[in-house]
Amino acid sequence: MGSTVCRWHVSVATWLTATAVFVTRPSILAAQAPPARWTVDPTPTVSIGEAQGPPEYLLDSPREVTVLAHGTIVIQNSFRGVFEIRYYDARGKYLRTVSRWGEGPYEFHARTWAHRLGPDSLLVLDNGGRFAVFGPRGEPVREGRLDVQALQPVGVTVRVDDHHLAVLRSNGKPGIPSGMVRGSADVLFLNLDTGEAERVGTLPDRTAFFQRAGRGVWIYQSPFAPEGFIAGGGGLLWMGDSAADSIVAYRPGVRGPVRTVHVGFPRVRVTREDRSRLRDLFSHFSGDRGKRWARYARSMDFPDVMPRFGRLEVDRDGNLWVQEYEVPWKEGSQHWEVYSEAGAHIADVSVPVPALSWCARGGTGPCYLRQAPLEIGDDYILVAERGPMDVFVVREFAIHKGR
Repeated sequence: MGSTVCRWHVSVATWLTATAVFVTRPSILAAQAPPARWTVDPTPTVSIGEAQGPPEYLLDSPREVTVLAHGTIVIQNSFRGVFEIRYYDARGKYLRTVSRWGEGPYEFHARTWAHRLGPDSLLVLDNGGRFAVFGPRGEPVREGRLDVQALQPVGVTVRVDDHHLAVLRSNGKPGIPSGMVRGSADVLFLNLDTGEAERVGTLPDRTAFFQRAGRGVWIYQSPFAPEGFIAGGGGLLWMGDSAADSIVAYRPGVRGPVRTVHVGFPRVRVTREDRSRLRDLFSHFSGDRGKRWARYARSMDFPDVMPRFGRLEVDRDGNLWVQEYEVPWKEGSQHWEVYSEAGAHIADVSVPVPALSWCARGGTGPCYLRQAPLEIGDDYILVAERGPMDVFVVREFAIHKGR
């Protein structure tokens, strides 16, 4: 790997206590206790984004959002020639903007990801390997380039800890496929101190239907198709294929899996009504696109069962959140199971419709934002919403952790 990687280190206090032996039995009992019932308040505590007003409150597309120390909210706002990182206080009051669209120092113009680094810094990384670190007030700290040529094409990055990212690298499809195809993606740990990459394993992509059309290929997402997901945090990387009920955790520097959880969502069969309703959805498309989807709808294949789960997320406490799979016409609250770092099922969460991302259930047009929450904290979630007149808003909702 390249030697131009800038290094940074975060000291972590490690303690051992003699009282650990006395909490062994209660800890085991707690892991066996029924999961708690958590709810998300439907009324936001903070809202950032307006249809009209000062430009610092107009959002083009909030791709990444995180909360730093002292409650500072950082929004990466980027879309079609716009790139900026905005800082707001804990109440949503605008503080400052740093970076911009370009190729100069601390500027970006490619697909990027933003990850919290330590308690109050921000790491921005693009799919070409350029990175920049911004301090607590958005001040430039360091920048450089990671040699990620071996990692491309990069589809997803997630933060595992202050020294490691996990990268999902698509392996593509062999040749020009035709018919039902399910490709694969490699998962790698990327060491931010050394720039070295370590392969963790392989996950399957989502099944798609490929149809030749002259010199090109039309691609249709297969209905109710399982797919592979990753999520990171708390020093662990969680990987799962939603065709199965097991989700496995890996730790940087440790060979093999260190944890496995099995989701409790019931197995649901794909019914004739499900197939009929999905075909009805395709009938809403018009023009040539509608004709293509209509042909596909008449010949599409369906699996026998629904995926075992939806998306994966890790909160700021290191807990794994597993979303119950949803059909496209799902209404009402969204449901998640929460597992501790040790793999215990500690909570079931109900997220009401007002606290769901605009993309959580597809939206009515191209979905540029994340389907899951932008961030899950210890007592909050952050989501992006798109309202009338294409107004984007970032909202924070409180999590109530009842027993």
